[in-house]
Amino acid sequence: MATQYLIDMTLLEEGDIILTSVGELPSVGVRTATKSDYSHAMLYVGVGSYIHSDLTGVHADNLQRLLFDSPSRAAVLRLRRSDRDSVARDAIVYARRMVGTQYSRREAAGTIVQKLRSGTVNRQFCSRLVAQAFTEAGVQLVADENYCTPQDIYASDALFEVADCVREASLEESNFAKDTNPLMEQRRITNAFLQDVRTISGRDVQQHEQVAQCVLDYPQHDNAITQALQRSGYLEIWRFDVEKNPWRYDAEIFLNQAADAQDLVAIARSEIQSATEMILRFEFMLNQYDEINGKFPRRYFQVERGLYALLVDLHSKRREAARMVVSALEGG
Repeated sequence: MATQYLIDMTLLEEGDIILTSVGELPSVGVRTATKSDYSHAMLYVGVGSYIHSDLTGVHADNLQRLLFDSPSRAAVLRLRRSDRDSVARDAIVYARRMVGTQYSRREAAGTIVQKLRSGTVNRQFCSRLVAQAFTEAGVQLVADENYCTPQDIYASDALFEVADCVREASLEESNFAKDTNPLMEQRRITNAFLQDVRTISGRDVQQHEQVAQCVLDYPQHDNAITQALQRSGYLEIWRFDVEKNPWRYDAEIFLNQAADAQDLVAIARSEIQSATEMILRFEFMLNQYDEINGKFPRRYFQVERGLYALLVDLHSKRREAARMVVSALEGG
């Protein structure tokens, strides 16, 4: 089997920009048109996850599923600033808000052919998403964040390239990357729900936070949009991980995995960090829906609030299971 490569997550920081290329014709066309080695830009958001805009819209994905046939297919860029941690946090918040936004071929082509630019702001493509995220965080990466290419980002004086971030993938890593990806189903559900909201409301709703604004502004759509959310499967997405990885939520199953104690402790510590970050995010959303529903009661806000309360509880159990594993194996 041909050697395959992946990005070494241990060398990454939140807010790093990942540029990639593949051998398929669309990528070759983009690289030729932009005179670049890279055709795609992504924002690393931590714990093995990145957010990007592709033909299916803006979504999160798992870096462990991103394989390359050559180390030259990817580059990692990092901000040249001492305060890059705080900048990264703000850029990531913006990118998360954009999840679900539709892709625009015309706007992407407008980076090369100026007459194709329509000025549509409620759409995304890969380099626009990354550049706009940093602009929102107070850092101008390129001359025009609305119309830029991966090459413009690569050439930015605000960034430097992090060396040796691509390494050979093990057979186990290659097999995992090719396995069924539950995030694809999450992507399908999100896109379908947002399309339902656009149909119900007649509004150009592109992100989840715009759904809340739509329900706030047009309460006559509250019940229909809530029903669309319930039938979409969005409220059940959390079940995918619980069913596939029950060890994350049960210390006994966790401890009985086929791994030595040192590896289990390392996995558990990573789980604690990831679960803690999730809890903070979900508590924030829970509080947001609590506040808005207190002022403007809507069925949609109540259902969303219930989801985030459940997620806080779920990831609290996940964190507690990991803490129990560390305690059992390290005796403290």
